[in-house]
Amino acid sequence: MKKKRIIAAVTAAALTLSAPAAFADVNISVNGWPIYFEQPPVLYNERTMVPIREFFEAIGGTVVWITETNQAKVYFDGKELLFTLGGRNLYVNGQPRVIPEDEPTPMLIDGKTVVHIRQIADLIGYEVGWDAATGAVTMNDPHMGADMVHLDTSGTVDTTNTVAFDYGSVVIDPGNGGGTGANYAGVTEDEISLAIAMRVSDNLTAAGYNVIMTRESDYQVSSQGRVDIANRPTASGAVPAVFVSIHCNSFDDTSANGTQVYYDPDSMYGTILAQNIYNEILAHSDLQGAQVHDGSTLYVVRMTRQPAVRVETAYLSNDSDRAYLVSAEGQSAVAEGITAGIIRTVNQMMEE
Repeated sequence: MKKKRIIAAVTAAALTLSAPAAFADVNISVNGWPIYFEQPPVLYNERTMVPIREFFEAIGGTVVWITETNQAKVYFDGKELLFTLGGRNLYVNGQPRVIPEDEPTPMLIDGKTVVHIRQIADLIGYEVGWDAATGAVTMNDPHMGADMVHLDTSGTVDTTNTVAFDYGSVVIDPGNGGGTGANYAGVTEDEISLAIAMRVSDNLTAAGYNVIMTRESDYQVSSQGRVDIANRPTASGAVPAVFVSIHCNSFDDTSANGTQVYYDPDSMYGTILAQNIYNEILAHSDLQGAQVHDGSTLYVVRMTRQPAVRVETAYLSNDSDRAYLVSAEGQSAVAEGITAGIIRTVNQMMEE
């Protein structure tokens, strides 16, 4: 998974834990779909604690960290959830829910905000099951299962209502928006991703493509909203050929650098799209490579009908990467690489 951090330095040492918590051999799935965590779930006082950003981004939510109040605000399924480090009150659309005294409050463990998974389930209406023999936590989302779609190896949509691809149309998704995402040294991810996405749009339009943007200014679009835009048929009655979500990375270790692209290994053309974009970014820019990765648990990759990828262009937390991303030269080069990778992939899809 991506290496973003939703937390800033927190002075309240009592809220930060590392040694007391034991990492758990716990597998978590939603409607049978496994969720992978960069930092595994943690057992704290026999309660399963999960990293809040990674969990909600896997199921289609958006997380914003509020540094001044040590709070995580989550937008998911029409709800606004508010978690406070060490706080006994959780909020759903402004209405408080009290955490019982015998349950842990949201806390920092090894630099990540973690929350008791049953508290999350209660807030969003999921059912939770636990298999002690296998160490598996199963969660049931009543809204997701029937809508989950995947691409088979021939590149067609594996649903009962299979639709064709409109090879002349593509969806470009500037990640985040409205002040969300990585923020480092005054540089915000949502602004950089939008700037690069607009350059990609201009390039593709000049090449004759119909470009569909999920946003064109600084506002937040939900993960489901982005998926809805991607899955909406064009005037031809077919869905756009590819979906490309553009982001920036950030990590505690400021030496981390380079480009990463996430894809669904079960999608043949999703895999090809990821590799083509990755190769073309390296060919057109001065950025280093950090490889392509399995992103099948990412909501916008999993739920879109066409081949889909998430591009983590470079690290805002790395001085060199950040300087490159804020420069017109760097943005243009990255956009040219993404454009070339998209065109190459669409051409390959048309040749089948």
